[in-house]
Amino acid sequence: MAAGRPTKFRPKYCKMIIEHMASGLSFESFGAVIDVNVDTLYQWNKLKPQFAEAKSIAFEKCRLFWEKKGIEGLHTSNYRKGNTSITKSINAHIWSLNMKARFKEWRNVDKPEETDTVNPTQLIIHVKQD
Repeated sequence: MAAGRPTKFRPKYCKMIIEHMASGLSFESFGAVIDVNVDTLYQWNKLKPQFAEAKSIAFEKCRLFWEKKGIEGLHTSNYRKGNTSITKSINAHIWSLNMKARFKEWRNVDKPEETDTVNPTQLIIHVKQD
């Protein structure tokens, strides 16, 4: 946002970002909805406390959306559409990658627990000579 230029920010964007992300969409894609670039969204997040709060709420709504999709995906359902039998299930690998990309808490899900081991490159041995 250039200095002296009027902001495109509107208070209604706070409600809109919550609705947008509650349907599973990203913060960044909201710019396409309101015709601003993603840098503008990040600036508003820094400069507009009400927008930052709305983004935080929206982020949690987005997490809820995707977690529900994962739970729904645990249950494979079969149904008929006309003469066709359809099986509906989730691709667990793709869902997991999506969660890791969106939510930092998911990034370490598959990593083993850290243990208190000594790093051999840091081991110092003192040799006493007679």
